Amino acid sequence: MKRVVLLYVLITGCLCGVRVHVRVTGSLSCSSAPFRYAIDLLEDDYFDDEVDVLWVRASNESVMHYEVSGWATEGMFDNSVEPFIRIYHTCGTELGCACKEWINIKKDMDETINVNLDRNDLKCSQCEGLEKKKITEKLDNMNKERCRSKKMNLALLICVLITGCLCGVRVHVRVSGTLSCSSAPFRYAVHLLEDDYIDDEVDVLWVRTSNDSVVNYEVSGWAAEGIFEPWNNYVEPFIIIYHTCGTDVGCACKEWAETREDMDETLNVNLDRNDLKCSQCKGLDKLKIVEKLDFHVRVSGTISCSHTPFRYAIDLIEDDYIDDDIDSLWVRTTDQSMVHYELSGFAYDPEPFNNHVEPFIVIYHTCGEKLGCACKEWLDVNKDLDVTLNVNLDNKNEMKCSQCDKLGWMERSDKLYWSERRRLPDGRMN
Repeated sequence: MKRVVLLYVLITGCLCGVRVHVRVTGSLSCSSAPFRYAIDLLEDDYFDDEVDVLWVRASNESVMHYEVSGWATEGMFDNSVEPFIRIYHTCGTELGCACKEWINIKKDMDETINVNLDRNDLKCSQCEGLEKKKITEKLDNMNKERCRSKKMNLALLICVLITGCLCGVRVHVRVSGTLSCSSAPFRYAVHLLEDDYIDDEVDVLWVRTSNDSVVNYEVSGWAAEGIFEPWNNYVEPFIIIYHTCGTDVGCACKEWAETREDMDETLNVNLDRNDLKCSQCKGLDKLKIVEKLDFHVRVSGTISCSHTPFRYAIDLIEDDYIDDDIDSLWVRTTDQSMVHYELSGFAYDPEPFNNHVEPFIVIYHTCGEKLGCACKEWLDVNKDLDVTLNVNLDNKNEMKCSQCDKLGWMERSDKLYWSERRRLPDGRMN
C-alpha cells in the first residue's frame, strides 16, 4: 500500500505543476566576422525540462538570426519557472559569454533579444566564473541539439515516461529562396510541415500577393519525434507552394527524407515551369488550394461619439459568408467619447476561379437617440488588406453602404446585446 501511495504522489508531482513553453528569437551581431557561436537555452533547476537546447553555428555574416525553444516544467511544489539563455561566442579577440535570466515565469514566454557581441553588454550570473575551456566545449558541438540525460531512480523514470519527457530527435528546419512567375501579379502560399504532424512546431504558412515577377520567401520551425515515437531518430519535413501563377491555381512541393540534423535549404522555384513536384500535391483539388490562398483582412481605428455612455458592436465579415474565418463580432459599452478597435481574419472565395474577396465592416451603435448603423465595403480585393478607419458616429451621413439597409431594428438590437465579449471564428467567446 505504501508503494502505491508513493507512486501516486510522484506521478501527481510530475503532472500537477506548471509547464511553460519558452521561445527566444533575435539576432546576433559581430563586426569581426567570421565568428562562431553557441546558444544555450536552459531552465534553472534542470529537472523535468525539455528546454535544454543547444544551437551551435559558424557565421560569415556580421548579423545572424537565431531561434531556440522548449518546454520548462516545475512539479507540484512550485508554480513558476526560471529560464535563462547563454550565448558563447568567438566575436573579438577572445572567447566571450553573454546571458539573460527570467524569474517567476508562470505562462508561455516568447521573447526577442537582439545582441551586439562587440559590446558584450548582455550579462547575468550565468556567465560569472565560466572557464574558457567550458566555452570551447560548447562551441565544439557543431550542428547538434542536446537533450539532457540524467541518472534516475525507478520512481523518477516512471514520472518522466508518464509526462512524455522522452528525448527523441528535434530538428530546426529552415527553407528560403525565391519564387518566380512571368504573369504577375500572382498570389502564393508557402507551407512548411513535417510528415506525421505530431509534436511539431514546424507547421508554418506564409501567404502573400506579389506584383513583382520574383519574390523572396522564408519559412522555418522545429520538427520533432518523441513521445509517440521515441524510437524514431529522424524527421521528414516537406514544403508545399500553392499559387495562382498562370491561368489556373497550381501546386509545387518538395520532400526531405530522414533528416537527423538541423536543415537550412535554399529553394528557388520557377512557377511557370511547375517542375517541382512530389506526392504532397497529388490528388489535391482546386478548392483546397484556394483555401490556402486566403486573404488576410485587418481593420482598425477609432470610434467617436459625443453622447456618452454609448454601446457599439463591430462586425467584420466577407460577402459570401462561406468558409471564412473573418466573421468577428466585437461588442462593448464605453464611457469614453473615443475608443480604439481592431478586427482581423482570413477571407477567401470558394469559387476556384474567383481570385478576389469582398470584405465589409458594420458598426451598430446607440450614439444619439436611436439604434444606428454605419458600414463600409471593399470590392474585388485581390491582396491582403490592412485599413485604418476612424469613424465619427455623430455624423450620420459619414459612413453608409448597402449592408445597413438590409438590417431592421430587431437585427441591430440583437448584435448590440449579443455579448460583452468578442466572438472568435470557431464560435467561442473570448
